[in-house]
Amino acid sequence: IISAVGWLVLLGVAALTLIPYIVEKVILPRFKLETRPYVAFALLWLLVLAYLPMMYYTKASYLTGAFLAGLSFSQVEGVHHTFVTEAGPVMEWLLRIFFSASIGFQVPIKMFGNKSVIAWGFAFYASVLGKLP
Repeated sequence: IISAVGWLVLLGVAALTLIPYIVEKVILPRFKLETRPYVAFALLWLLVLAYLPMMYYTKASYLTGAFLAGLSFSQVEGVHHTFVTEAGPVMEWLLRIFFSASIGFQVPIKMFGNKSVIAWGFAFYASVLGKLP
């Protein structure tokens, strides 16, 4: 827990001050205007790939690394729009897969033949129908 707090303070301050300044004033001006959001997006992923193992091997949560990488680029112009545009469709499918793996596969399918389960299913369905106009 000490390493997590240390990384949050150290890299959190850098994420709010130093990294956005370096990205916007030093790195991005070297690229064409139309490619800057994609360069910033690539830098975001490089920072994620650097932070995740760093957090893991120092016994902090790897999610802290993902958070800090996102925080670092939260103030860089155009990154949010590029993230939503480029990663949105992939994230939508990943959410479906993780939902199925975590919640959907825990439903006991053998119970669907039970008369009590079928009766409760119809009762819930009737209550939904009652709410429709």
